[in-house]
Amino acid sequence: MLVYFQACETVLLSGHQKATYLYTLMFYNVISYCSIYAKEIYERKNWLPYVTITETSQVKHLGMSATKLTLEWTKLLMFLLTLVFILLTILFTQELQGVKTTLPYLLATSVYYLTTEPLFIEAFTKLSVLSKIDMFECREAIYGRLCLKVVASVLAFIIQIALLIMTHRFKLFLFGLYINVYLRGKDILYNEVTTLALEDEFLKKFGKADQSDISRFDDICAICLSEMKNARMTNCHHLFHGHCLSLALESSPNCPTCKSLL
Repeated sequence: MLVYFQACETVLLSGHQKATYLYTLMFYNVISYCSIYAKEIYERKNWLPYVTITETSQVKHLGMSATKLTLEWTKLLMFLLTLVFILLTILFTQELQGVKTTLPYLLATSVYYLTTEPLFIEAFTKLSVLSKIDMFECREAIYGRLCLKVVASVLAFIIQIALLIMTHRFKLFLFGLYINVYLRGKDILYNEVTTLALEDEFLKKFGKADQSDISRFDDICAICLSEMKNARMTNCHHLFHGHCLSLALESSPNCPTCKSLL
């Protein structure tokens, strides 16, 4: 990521102060930390300030309770300090450090950072829009990660081409291409693409159910309990999402419903 941000600084910022990309990356990391902590607070179900010996016990464990309180207050303090740091960065960085950015630079770096940020990737793969695409067959998480990695690779390739044109530094161009394009492309090939290909090959022995079959056998997958727009039919005439069936058969070769051998 540092290589990409440095290339963006060279290409998209004219007359910039050196190491602007470091300030930018640090700022994005701070925002990311705040977002993760806010998500943790939002999803928390247990707000008790103490720890009991067992889940059903009311006896408090003094040592663990003290540790929990210390950690929670430390997290809160770090969160508040982080917010103060963000405000100081926004208010004083330009005046004190001479750091200046442009809209294209912010767009190029923020989009790239989001495509590699786990919190955003998780949120993106859960978008309802992806679940409406029939060809995904309940594999929105895999296709979502694939799309984001492709976007990151394309952005990196464009920036590296622009860097080569502007600086004529061929070795630097090759280094950036290797780090941000080749290695990411290799990751896409050996993870998402290979996973999808192997799963498609595995599911070939299970025919695709038509809409009449899905309606007749109820349109709910017995594994994930969500609606089926596309389904695979087993030899015992049970319907499941293709991806759900593939995951289920990794742990057992039997039908998840009737337990007959598949």
